[in-house]
Amino acid sequence: MEIAELENGKLEDEKLQIPKFPNSQISKFPDFQISNLPFEPASVLLERIKEERKKKLGAKYKELQPVDMSELPELPEGWIWVRFADIIPPIKYAIKRGPFGSSIKKSFFVESGYKVYEQQNAIYDDHRLGNYFISEEKLRELEAFQVEPGDFIVSCSGTIGRIARLPEDAPRGIINQALLKLKIDEQLIAPKFFLHLFRADLFQRKLLVETRGSAMKNISSVEDIKMIPVALPSTQEQIEIVSEIERRFSVADEVEKVVEQSLKQAERLRQSILKRAFEGKLVPQDPTDPPAIRLLEEIRKQKENAAATTRKGQRPLRRASEPASVLLERIKKEKERQTAKDARKRS
Repeated sequence: MEIAELENGKLEDEKLQIPKFPNSQISKFPDFQISNLPFEPASVLLERIKEERKKKLGAKYKELQPVDMSELPELPEGWIWVRFADIIPPIKYAIKRGPFGSSIKKSFFVESGYKVYEQQNAIYDDHRLGNYFISEEKLRELEAFQVEPGDFIVSCSGTIGRIARLPEDAPRGIINQALLKLKIDEQLIAPKFFLHLFRADLFQRKLLVETRGSAMKNISSVEDIKMIPVALPSTQEQIEIVSEIERRFSVADEVEKVVEQSLKQAERLRQSILKRAFEGKLVPQDPTDPPAIRLLEEIRKQKENAAATTRKGQRPLRRASEPASVLLERIKKEKERQTAKDARKRS
C-alpha cells in the first residue's frame, strides 16, 4: 500500500510494504573461494622479504622474536602468523606517535604552508578537514612526525582506533598529538587489506587496552603494537579477500538503504493513523450517538447542579475514603427512613 493512500484515507487492509532487495541477493552468500591460480605462500614471501632487508641493512638488521602460536588459532594453508612489526618497513619513523602538545602550539600556525593533520582526519577518513598549517622550518624541526600520501593515520584519543590512509592528493604535513602515523611494506601486505584488518573487531581488541583504574580504553604503546600477532595470507589471497569484502559490503549498504526507507514509511503510517484517529475517521461512527458538544454541555450542567445543591446546604457526598462498614450502615438507615416515609404517604 502506498503512503499516499494513507493520506487519502484508504486504510483498508493496511500492510506496510517492505521493498524486495533486487535479484534476491541477500538470500545467501556464495561460499568464498580463492582462484586456483598459483600463488606464493605468505611464509615464502616473508622469508624472501627478510632476506632483502638483511642485504639492505646489513648489521643493522634485527630479527624479530618468533610469534608464540600456542594460544593462536590454526590458519588456512598458505597463511602465516607474523608480528605487526613484520609488516612495517625497516625505516626510520615508520611508526610514530604524535608529538607532545607543547611541540605544536597555536603560535606556530601560519596562514598557509604544511598541513597539521588532526584526530578528525582519521575519525572521518577525510584528509581535507582542518585548517592548521606550519612553516617549512617547523616541518623540518618535526621531521619524525611528517606524513605524506600513502601513509596511515590513527586516532589515539577520544574516538580511538580509527584509521585512514592519506590519498595521492593529500598534502604533505605532520600529525598532531592525538594521532599515530605508520607506513606498511606493500610487498608484504596490500593497503586495502591492511585497512580492513586494522578496522576488524579482532584486531581492535588487541589494539585497545583499558586504562589502569578505569574502564576507559586507550591505544596500546607503539612497542606493544609492534608485538601484536597478525594472520597474513599470500598477496593474491589478500586481493581476492578485499574484493569479496567490498562486494559483501555493497550488499550490506543496499540492505541498509532498504531498511531506512522502510522505517521512514512505517513512521508515516503511524502519523497517518494518529491523524485519522483524532479526526474521528479511524472507526465507524454511530449516527445515533449524540454529538460531542452535547455531551460536554450535559457534563457542564451536571457540575453546575452539583455545585448549586451544595450551596443550598444539602449534605455533600461523603469522601470515598469512608470505611465500607460505616458506608453500608449509613445506606441501610437511609433506606429505612425512605421506606417509612413512603409508607406514611400511602396511608
